[in-house]
Amino acid sequence: AAGARQKATLLGQGTGGAGKTVLASSIARDSEVRLRFNKICFVAVGQHEGVAQDQQRSLHFQLTKSKLPAELREESEVFAALEAAAVDKNVLLVIDDAWSKEQVSLLNCIDPRTRSRALVTTRISGLVPGAPAEFSLGILSPEDAVAMLLEVAGMRMVPPYAPLAYRAAEA
Repeated sequence: AAGARQKATLLGQGTGGAGKTVLASSIARDSEVRLRFNKICFVAVGQHEGVAQDQQRSLHFQLTKSKLPAELREESEVFAALEAAAVDKNVLLVIDDAWSKEQVSLLNCIDPRTRSRALVTTRISGLVPGAPAEFSLGILSPEDAVAMLLEVAGMRMVPPYAPLAYRAAEA
């Protein structure tokens, strides 16, 4: 199942401040994306070692609207509960700011038999071996930065943008 999950995982890679989290959030809020998936889950990971059980508990709650049973303590038990919570669901799982393969493997519980996808944002190229696509995010052009800012704000506009918009995007 892990190999099948990797094939349903997309990687957004870039330096700090490149807009990975903003892009992932925008994707998760997109109306067309929301129509495709029954559940959209967002888990922020970060640079600390491993995956805290709080992150796994948060993911379980997002999938089921119920708490993960407190008696589950072993990593394998907790992950099995996450897998069970995701079974037969079309889930978009965003794992934001992953720093290790272990972090991804302890959270990526999507059911590979469904249309589910995992989107992993990271600074580390190649973090998910076998992922079918890795998108490298560089520094955006001023036009693209303004367009992304306006899109996230829910304002669809076309260039030329007002000078104030460029100053806001530089901030």
